[in-house]
Order: sequence, then C-alpha cells, then structure tokens
Amino acid sequence: MMPMDRIVVQDFNLDLNPPEIIEELRISKAGSSMVAKFTQLLENMQKNCRPKGLYRPVEVERVEDDQATVEGVLLKSRVLAVQLEDVHRIFPFIATCGKEAAALAHDCTNMLERFWMESILDKILQAAITRTREDLAHTFGLKKTVVMTPGSLDDWPLEEQAPLFSLLGDVEGEVGVRLLDSFMMTPRQSISGIMFPAETNFQSCMLCNRKRCPKRRADYDQGLYDRRFRKRP
Repeated sequence: MMPMDRIVVQDFNLDLNPPEIIEELRISKAGSSMVAKFTQLLENMQKNCRPKGLYRPVEVERVEDDQATVEGVLLKSRVLAVQLEDVHRIFPFIATCGKEAAALAHDCTNMLERFWMESILDKILQAAITRTREDLAHTFGLKKTVVMTPGSLDDWPLEEQAPLFSLLGDVEGEVGVRLLDSFMMTPRQSISGIMFPAETNFQSCMLCNRKRCPKRRADYDQGLYDRRFRKRP
C-alpha cells in the first residue's frame, strides 16, 4: 500500500553563511581572486539547488527487547526499542541536498572546485535536515525530538535503511533519493532516519567512541549504554 500521508518539505530559503564557509575551507588564505571564484561557485550552487525533505507519521504497534514494529515493518535496534517504549508515534524521514545540485558536483572535472562543491552540498543537506525537523515540530506540536539514523551505530546498521524506505513509499519519485543495493543513497548528501518525541536529550554520538569525528554533535558517554540500554538479567 502506498503511504498517502507523506509530507514533502521544499521551496525553502537556504540560510548559508558564505564568510563562515570560506573560513572553514581556508579559502581566504589563497587570496581574493580565489575567494571571488568560490563565491561565484557558491552562488551558482544556491541558484540551482532544490533541497527537499520527506516525512510521515506512523504508529508504533509493538516494542520488544531489541526491535520495534511500526505498520507491520520491523526495525531492529536495541537502542531504538528502549527509546520507543513510551512512544506511540514516530516519523520516518528523508532529507537531501537535491539531485540538481548533486549533478553539478558530479559533472565537475576540476578537483579543487569539486571539493568545494561537495562541501557546499554538505551545508545544503544540513539546511534541509534543519528545515525538515522544524516543519515536523511545527506541524505536530513537538517541543523536543530525537533523531536516529541507520548506520550511525553498530546497533542499527546501514541495512536498516531498507525497511525505513518501505515506510515512506516512492521516495525517489517524491524527493529524488534512491536507495542502492549497497544501502547507500544517491545523491550522496542525503540522510534517512527516524524522528520521535522525547523528554531527554539523546544523540547517537553519545554511544560512539570514534575519535576525531568531524560530525560529532555530542561527547561520548562511556557508561551510557550500561546505564540505559543494556539488557537486565
């Protein structure tokens, strides 16, 4: 059955910060001509990009020790299951930089410009995630949400993107994102996951001990898994 209650988030303004991006990429050290070149490239990317988000509400039917069932679809994760024990509705979602901007980067043959464009796509994706999360919170009156994404923890591997995509119907037709046989997505600057209401703060980063991660959003908490998620005898 095709989900009919999907919400597409699109046609929103990007709030990118050119000086901040220039500083992060250390372009200013290369001189004013390089800054001008990057600025022109950024403006072209912004003009042609079509970032999107997609989400829908689904009811939680059953929660067991290390899995949850939503609309007949099994999501296998101990960490997710524990957090859904008192949750009745979750929101599978997709956010993407958009295939239009991704195509510009794919066709670029200049290595430096390609690096710049990939960095810009990362920023566009973050803007799409933020806008999708804001739209969901406003539409459903949620004050605080937690986001979990397949592949961010060993507990919820990348293969779990398949059941997640099945909850969203024709993702490629709606927002241009396709799930590959490798369980990666195209465009590459896309993300899938689940948002749900929560009373406590949680980031998957809290359970990840990887050092020097550029995308870390919270400190590693060595004892968190034992305190909250480990099965009791």
